[in-house]
Amino acid sequence: MNGRIAFILVKNHRRILWIILGLLYLLDIITTLIGVQIGGQEQSPLLIHFVDNPPVLLGIKIFIFFLLFIPLEGVFFLLDMIPSDEQSPAIARLLYGIFYYFPYAMGIFLILCVILFYSVVQVNNLEFIATHHSLL
Repeated sequence: MNGRIAFILVKNHRRILWIILGLLYLLDIITTLIGVQIGGQEQSPLLIHFVDNPPVLLGIKIFIFFLLFIPLEGVFFLLDMIPSDEQSPAIARLLYGIFYYFPYAMGIFLILCVILFYSVVQVNNLEFIATHHSLL
């Protein structure tokens, strides 16, 4: 059973990362709106003008998500089209490794960095809500 779960995680790791990032974006919108209602302020200078209008804020967050998603998935798609041949000469395998694994790893690293950033933002938002909300 554990081998099957590990296989599913490895096979779908990018999908899982995108779902986590999407949920963090959604949680960011919710916690930002709650935080503003109880007296907080939006810290992003780009979004400070839109916190009073939740549909616009949602639209901007969705746009930012796809601004990251579309180029990275485009690169991943192109990288997946590079053929891998174990019978190739060593230099061809080296070039494959350079032009496939490095950009792929950098893309995954970028997604993980954005996830880490939004995780820290959520800790900050939830801490503010927990300390300033009158119902808690």
